[in-house]
Order: sequence, then structure tokens, then C-alpha cells
Amino acid sequence: MPTKPKIFFDTSLCIDIARKIPADEWSKVSNRVFRKFRYFISPLTVYELVAGLASADERHFIQNQEAIRAVYPTGPKTFLPLLRAFIPAQLFRERVMVPPSIDTDFKLWVKVILKARSRKELESGKLGIGIKGRKGFGILLDGVNSQMRVIEDGFAGLLSFFRRTKAPTLTPDVWAKLILDAMCKPNTRENLHLVLDRLDAAYRFESRLWSFIEQSNYNFSKHRSELVDSHQLTYLCDSEMCFATSDKRLKKTVAESPQCARILTYEELRQL
Repeated sequence: MPTKPKIFFDTSLCIDIARKIPADEWSKVSNRVFRKFRYFISPLTVYELVAGLASADERHFIQNQEAIRAVYPTGPKTFLPLLRAFIPAQLFRERVMVPPSIDTDFKLWVKVILKARSRKELESGKLGIGIKGRKGFGILLDGVNSQMRVIEDGFAGLLSFFRRTKAPTLTPDVWAKLILDAMCKPNTRENLHLVLDRLDAAYRFESRLWSFIEQSNYNFSKHRSELVDSHQLTYLCDSEMCFATSDKRLKKTVAESPQCARILTYEELRQL
């Protein structure tokens, strides 16, 4: 029997499941999705959802938990590795060890959030988590949100800097070289081709962002979350991976990519 393809959900889809999509409709759609795909969870989706809890109305904490519940449904599921380990493994079959840490134990984050009955209880540090030697655990939502904003603001600031300094065009080879340099890999023609082939959608998305450098009225700070979109697309370097999103604009942006067929909008999920 052929192996089922993989799928993971974007933040936008999880929010829509919690707020817009009728429960009975999602029950039918998700049943089909989980029959046809192996379900995975992106750390980026979890991080973005948790950061969003910080700015949500505390009086509706229980309702706001539903987006977290959407990303962590009942049934089989697997958390994806962080990208710094995922990309080398997919492109070079290289194992990058990421030291275990509560700061990146997103399964633990989700379980604690879903166990909490209020934001106060979540942040108290007293929720039992079954870890020997630790009485309780908590998450400071404002801290998570601040970390996310620092990363996104840094990305927006970098693009603004490139605008001021009139940076050159982001050619495919320049972009691929940046990826290889980050992995300490040689910039051979073979490696450049490998990166551009396996990260095609991510390159096209970032190339579009780069094109806005020449548009002085484009405010990168108002679009800082696009850094997450770009990184989510990187998971498509796994040829078995599909990406479910409610963001039609995202799919349209990379419409010319061969990987676009593995980006599924909610409407496409309904038609499975």
C-alpha cells in the first residue's frame, strides 16, 4: 500500500477552525483529511498561536484555546522538527542535534495550555505536567509574544535597511547561497540547484517580499508576519509534505512554483 502524504496546518486555518468554520462541517472535512494524510504539527504554527493568546481578550481565554485545540486534534500526530534540523535532514540526510529544552517542547506547551482554565492559571507556573522533579509549569504569554515580535521586527527592519542601502536583486543563486552558508555547506553548483529545487516555494515567496524594497510606500512592519509564512513554506522541501492554509493570497504568491500543488486552501480540503 502506498504511503499516505503528510500535511500540516497554517495558523490562519487553525484560527478559522476555531472562529469561522461550523463545527459539524469541520468534523466531516477533518475526518477526510486525517484519512488521506499523516498529520504533522509545525512548531511555527504553535508559536504563532501561543503568541496570539497574549493579545487576546483574557475574558475569552477558553474560547481562544480552540485554535490551539485545532492544531492538536485527537488521533495520530507528530511534531515537525525545528527548521534548523529539518532542512539539513531533508536536503543532505544530515542529522543536526537540537538539545532538548522546555523552551522548544511545543507538545508540552500545547498540553499545558489546553489544561489551563484561565490565563492566570496558565501563567502561575503551578500546572502539573508529570515531569519528575518539577512541581509545575507555566507559560508567560507576553514573553512568548515579545519574542515573536522581536524576530518579526528584526526581519522587517532588515528589509527596510536593504531598501535604504539599495540592495541588489535577490537572484536565485544569491538566495540559495545564503541558505547554504547558514548550513555551512559549500556553494557548489550541485548544492545551489538542490536548494532551489527543494525550496522553490520559499524562494518565490521571499523574492516577492524582496521586490517590495523598491516600493517606498510598502510598510514592512505591517507585514512582519510574512516571515512565518516564508518559513512555513520551507517545510515543503519534504516532497511528501502538504501545507493547509486559509490564506489564498499565500498560494497565489507562489502559483508558479511546482510545489504550489501541495499547498491546499480550505476550499480544496472540503473537496477531498
